[in-house]
Amino acid sequence: MFAAVDQRIKNCMLSFYCDPYITAEEAGNSPIHRMRGYWIFYDNDTILGLRNSGDIAVPWDFYETDDAVYAFPGNGQHGLWSNLQKCYELYQTNTNSESLAYKLGKLVATTYEILRNAATDAVIKKYIETEQCDYYPDAVHNVDLSIKYLHPGNLRNDDLGVSSLDKAQGTRSAHRKLWLDRRFTWLDDLYNTKSVSDYNL
Repeated sequence: MFAAVDQRIKNCMLSFYCDPYITAEEAGNSPIHRMRGYWIFYDNDTILGLRNSGDIAVPWDFYETDDAVYAFPGNGQHGLWSNLQKCYELYQTNTNSESLAYKLGKLVATTYEILRNAATDAVIKKYIETEQCDYYPDAVHNVDLSIKYLHPGNLRNDDLGVSSLDKAQGTRSAHRKLWLDRRFTWLDDLYNTKSVSDYNL
């Protein structure tokens, strides 16, 4: 759902636990049926399209199989995620509902719909803005603005890169909201989970 381009091979791990609430009947004869898996992500700057310099480097319409953008820095594309996206593309065009690609593609669409029904715009705003970013006073955001955007431009040293004053237009919150709004409008349309008429484009 999010960009997370730096978390497909590294900065993540697949963990497992034994579900204590599953019944013996549900588990059957195999203890493996009690196992549940989930991803743990860390070093989360690229989730919202940022790189560690603070620049918004990943476009909101970044697609899993895109190559011509700042993607998967230092680790390349991950076959699992890319193959699932290709299966989704086949699912959209393939009429053979018995093929594995069709079934996996349908699973991708269904999974996104389930995730999106739980992670609504209001829920995402609550966790990212209200319960995290709003705890930082304006002084912190002003220091962030100065260090990342104003200071490099004032030094006028080509070795430090070009001034990023253009990115200082508006607050960090405004940039984040715009990126997220565009990202989820695009994904909702891509996976046909919400009517495009719900949005003002």
